[in-house]
Amino acid sequence: MKLNIENSKNILVTGHQGFIGSHLMEALDNATGYDLKSGDNILDYLKLCLSSEGKDTVIHLAADLGLGKSTQGEMITTNIQGTADIGLMSYSRVDKIIFASSAAVYDPVTSYGISKVAGELFLKASAVKTVIILRLFNVYGKGGSSVINKFTKAKKENKPALIYGSGENTRDYVYIDDVVAAFKAAVADKREGIFTYDVGTGVEHSVNDVAKIVGGKYISQRPIAIEIKNSRADTINIYKDYKWRAKVSLEEGYEHTI
Repeated sequence: MKLNIENSKNILVTGHQGFIGSHLMEALDNATGYDLKSGDNILDYLKLCLSSEGKDTVIHLAADLGLGKSTQGEMITTNIQGTADIGLMSYSRVDKIIFASSAAVYDPVTSYGISKVAGELFLKASAVKTVIILRLFNVYGKGGSSVINKFTKAKKENKPALIYGSGENTRDYVYIDDVVAAFKAAVADKREGIFTYDVGTGVEHSVNDVAKIVGGKYISQRPIAIEIKNSRADTINIYKDYKWRAKVSLEEGYEHTI
């Protein structure tokens, strides 16, 4: 879905080749990308500063989810130091930072959640005129890595998917097009100040609910030792300020994902 944004050439998007970034770049025709896959390290402060020349907005998506080969220490360094560098770089160069934070900040039981809390604090303490923090809930869609994507992949391969514990833990699953629309609204925001919004549907679904929608075969596993039980976005503020509301239901989003 094409969502053209005026003056997108003045925007730098870190992590533009990731799941969310690749979808967002389709909406930002002339935005500049900065991604490790292109040899652009978020920890290379000088290169980051040079890449921000002529930009007035930075959308900071680059993050280590701790899912690959990186260690906990590397993940924390990337997420905390990388975000701190964004704030420092923007003292004199950028007017607005839009930060992709996470619902994990509400119950930071993992290193990833803690790193996002720290990232928010660094940006709030920066001298940037506008900081908009979007706390993303469970984003899914083509190219994603959510439980919906994992269950869909297992079904296509005729393999059983894994459900940890009872499957009654709930999450707020939000489709990628709705998330892109939230970023578009943040880009268009002309206010100065610090603003924080949840980006989700406001509706919880259990893992078992997802399994019923996707279908396929499943195997029960022992519960994960450290896991948030329930998670749901509070969308009152983002609707009040941006008139943004998730439009895609879980069932419809799944159909777009397969």
